[in-house]
Amino acid sequence: GAPVGRIQFRDEPKPDAAATVRELRESYGVTSYMVTGDAAPTARVIAEEVGIEPGHVFAGVKPLEKADCVRAVKGAAAVAELGSAVEAAAEDESAGASKRPAVVAFVGDGINDAPALAAADIGVAMASGTDVALDA
Repeated sequence: GAPVGRIQFRDEPKPDAAATVRELRESYGVTSYMVTGDAAPTARVIAEEVGIEPGHVFAGVKPLEKADCVRAVKGAAAVAELGSAVEAAAEDESAGASKRPAVVAFVGDGINDAPALAAADIGVAMASGTDVALDA
């Protein structure tokens, strides 16, 4: 048999996600990054919808690599395997007058986010997340 149709699923961003990213940027000077295991095309579309710059998207990231992304944004190290986005993140955060390391908050909701939650200065585990993420 030939295919007769296609079903596509999509997680929609929360209705206030774009406004939140904009408020964090404009009122508090917060630079937002996306770290996701989703494929790059999907991640880019969602990032654009919520106002995250394309160079601040880490897509196709394996669970243990999420902590590497956090460290890269903090300026601790650039991880070549994750591509130029990691290097760009480290450069973005280290450029400018202040040489203080960036304070990084990571928001996660699953067991795959536990290493990144632990690596961040501030780990925010969503209440709907798994127990491992909540305990990280």
